[in-house]
Amino acid sequence: MSKVIDKFDIDCNKPFRDKPKECPHCQCPDIHEVEILGAYNGALMWECDYCHKFLLRFTKRTTEKHLQKAKSLLIDVSNWEELWEQLPN
Repeated sequence: MSKVIDKFDIDCNKPFRDKPKECPHCQCPDIHEVEILGAYNGALMWECDYCHKFLLRFTKRTTEKHLQKAKSLLIDVSNWEELWEQLPN
């Protein structure tokens, strides 16, 4: 079974329950919440605004369980920039 979490650029296995003050990769303080509709009600993970690395809020196993709930709704993260420029459906 392929894992949805593998589609995200996550190379730090440490979960950050609360939003980190800075990115552990580039030390940028600009971190935002990532919500996945249908997966979890609230922030499922964090993303650095500078290096675009994803940071876990929960363990990889728990995050994968949440992502599996929304697997049929998941969009390809490689084209997120294009999606932001489109009108909502």
